[in-house]
Amino acid sequence: MSKIRWIDLHVHSDGSALDGFGTPAQHIQRVVELDQSSASISDHGTIVQHFEFQQQALKAGIRPLLGIEFYLADDVTKLGEKKSKGDRREGERKAARYAHITAIAQSQQGYLNLLKLVSLSHDHFFYKPQIDPRLIAEYQTGVCWLSGCVIGRPSQLINEGDEETAAFWMQFMREHVEQFYTEIIPCPKLSISENALSIIWRLAQELQIPTIVSSDAHAPRPEDMIAQDTMLAVNVNQKFNDPDRIRLPGYHHRCSGSEILERCRQVLPNVPEAELIAAMERTMEIAERCVAECPRGTGVRFTVPEGFSSPEKMLRHLARECLER
Repeated sequence: MSKIRWIDLHVHSDGSALDGFGTPAQHIQRVVELDQSSASISDHGTIVQHFEFQQQALKAGIRPLLGIEFYLADDVTKLGEKKSKGDRREGERKAARYAHITAIAQSQQGYLNLLKLVSLSHDHFFYKPQIDPRLIAEYQTGVCWLSGCVIGRPSQLINEGDEETAAFWMQFMREHVEQFYTEIIPCPKLSISENALSIIWRLAQELQIPTIVSSDAHAPRPEDMIAQDTMLAVNVNQKFNDPDRIRLPGYHHRCSGSEILERCRQVLPNVPEAELIAAMERTMEIAERCVAECPRGTGVRFTVPEGFSSPEKMLRHLARECLER
């Protein structure tokens, strides 16, 4: 078989604290080894590694795809709202049950919208910085949206036995978000993936939502997964040797198109291979449209008001003033 044209649109670096492993340089080196023309970064709730990732990619002749995996609420206006004690606990439990959704900036306006959404997510910080479908629809221009991993909203709902609401959610996103794709992340021997993916694939066909395939990589190379696994144990406050602790399968690293296709065959055995390959190659179309850049700035410039000899003294004054209130 000839080389499959595929770009992984969902990858975590060490910007995903205690979850992703590998510096931008290590990730780009791996992309070069895999002979892939573009490389994405989509850390959890942050864009802290965008500039370094972009610099390393451009130096290696790789197109950088700048993204993020947002934490998704159903409605951010209801996060942390005051209720009676029992209802409040139930509300907090539901609010803490956020989903994941992947976003990639395609144009420069899209990158500005990504920045705006990151800021808004921190305005709605409840356990995690969160956005919701309303904000996505409002700031969607120039951004490509993927439905999410095994903790994406469709997968969550299907694993809870609520296929109807999963279909409603996918239809809402199709109708209100122009660049919306169903994200297929094949995870063999992971029950929540195997239970949901065939249904998600079918719903995407019924709703005419284009599908793409990604890996949700959390490290550059296979041998890096032991370090990633160690960090994850710290993250979830569980002992490394606990057989029942949360862990990722060892294949969640950057990989080739043939590797991800084999995973698709295992998890979606009834889907024709030609359709799987078409979903993989669709990632190339998305990558080729991505021209967003992380701007090189010089920092905020402002004139220090009269009465202050330096910005630091002004900051100290404002901090003390706020403490006294």
